Amino acid sequence: MIKIVVFDFDGVLVDSNKIKYDAFFKLFPENSKAGSIAKKVLKNHREDSRFFIIRKVVEELNTGIGSKNISSLIDYYINEYGNIVESCVATVSEIPGAGNCLSELYLSYGLYLISSTPFDSLMRIIKTRSMESYFKRIYGFPMTKINSLAEILKKDNIVPEEVLVIGDGLVDLEMAKYFGCNFVGVKNEFNSLEQQAVTLISTLQELSPLIRSTYEYGK
Repeated sequence: MIKIVVFDFDGVLVDSNKIKYDAFFKLFPENSKAGSIAKKVLKNHREDSRFFIIRKVVEELNTGIGSKNISSLIDYYINEYGNIVESCVATVSEIPGAGNCLSELYLSYGLYLISSTPFDSLMRIIKTRSMESYFKRIYGFPMTKINSLAEILKKDNIVPEEVLVIGDGLVDLEMAKYFGCNFVGVKNEFNSLEQQAVTLISTLQELSPLIRSTYEYGK
């Protein structure tokens, strides 16, 4: 039986994937050399953190300049990226059914949030959206998703079979597989989870009935 449900944030609870993707091209315009590099990096590292992606773009764009200058540029772009996305994600539409889903599941399960978004920024967004009361704990960067889930399992003395991970990326699926947890994928235009042998939903309106029918009764 499922005892806890672990949610990713972007693309699972809020419809923010496109906002975060497009924000890279506000930093690095698409018709520029930087934009071309950003497209290439995002093609291969779409699910990596903003820190990794921005560092890869800046390093490739500025080969030959000193490491101190590179570090300053990276810090500048990371700060600008955060400024661009935070206010937008705080007010973007939720994934259909997200609010009702959290309200319902909160009554029966321990809910957790694990995101790659920097923790301080994530907490400001969560508080702006009045979502913090649903979660027992919230995790964000610099903690990795695997380390976050490991801490949940240890602190709550939960076995993996009692955990359901809800995510929209391969990194979420890999995290669940690493520990042997259950997984439900949220299908969207930014992933290809249909190529994986996993249960998929399109909105969170489908999640509560799915949990009741599939996990509660030992199916």
